[in-house]
Amino acid sequence: MESMKGKEWNRSGKNLAARINQEQRLIYYFLQFLGLDTQIQIQKEWADYIEQNYEIIQGWIELNLIQYLQRRNPSVPGVVDKLFPPRERKLEKVKSIGR
Repeated sequence: MESMKGKEWNRSGKNLAARINQEQRLIYYFLQFLGLDTQIQIQKEWADYIEQNYEIIQGWIELNLIQYLQRRNPSVPGVVDKLFPPRERKLEKVKSIGR
């Protein structure tokens, strides 16, 4: 998409989708370009890659979300715990020590 610059982006939806679809090795191509009803088709190779590496990709997304929120909310402690509450822990051993 490096070949598209400036006013080339100021096209109608169909023309813009057709121009973008001419690019090689995109993760997806447009089937319909209708605002919120836009439809895409993910390439088979990319779909396989995403399926095989889903957990890694999800972890990367969560890490970046946490970093983003921490940068923009420096006065909020425990952003991670607010997004992903701690898992339930078994505290029987700890309770028995405290008695």
